[in-house]
Amino acid sequence: MSNFKEFPRGEHGFSSQEKAEQQFGFEGFPAADAILVMAGDLEKRRGKVVPGVESKMRSLAALEMLREGVVRKIVLAGGRVKSPKTGVTEVPEKAVSEYMEEYLEPYLKRYGIPRDSIIVENLSVNTNENLAKALEVMEEHGVKKFYLQTSEYHLPRSEQLLRNVLGRMEDTELENIGSIATEKALRERSSHYERLLSHFEFPSSLKESPKEALYKGLRELLRRCLIFVDPKDKIATRLAHFVRE
Repeated sequence: MSNFKEFPRGEHGFSSQEKAEQQFGFEGFPAADAILVMAGDLEKRRGKVVPGVESKMRSLAALEMLREGVVRKIVLAGGRVKSPKTGVTEVPEKAVSEYMEEYLEPYLKRYGIPRDSIIVENLSVNTNENLAKALEVMEEHGVKKFYLQTSEYHLPRSEQLLRNVLGRMEDTELENIGSIATEKALRERSSHYERLLSHFEFPSSLKESPKEALYKGLRELLRRCLIFVDPKDKIATRLAHFVRE
């Protein structure tokens, strides 16, 4: 039986009840053991592979929830994959989740957060595997209640796949108590992100970067349709492994 619970997301990505209870930040959010973060993109800067903007945004959003005490652990899920659009045309030396972990290290030191507050899943190559393998890792670390967090355009498909994965798990104590869009979480914390978020949030993304917004929207729609035909996401997983090789 699936333990998935989806908050009805309102104006800022949180449930209307939660929004009524808070004016700023994550006050009123139920405490959880962890936040599961889907790894994003990589890019090359000065010949060096680093997390892309989406990966950084997702990492920072999770860090804010950790700092606020909403969660005790951050789980970064994502293996070694190419990002040809941003110059990473060969399989990188490390997993995307490991690059994200490195990105967060200076922040952990700055805020006095223990390094073991981050758990890394570094073997998966697509969203379905991100979820399935991350859930295994969370069980090993005694996680029971967790949030799901990823970019706004990616969240509906991630939720859909998470329902499928949890539904296939037997005798699990894992319970997803909510899902949060990266952009919404960052907006709740600071207006500093306002200009950056306009490139990613819908509908402002259609104005700021229309080609990318339409591409992402169409891609996600097609992939969500495919899940109904292939609920275990085997086709997409095989393609992802093929591209990685």
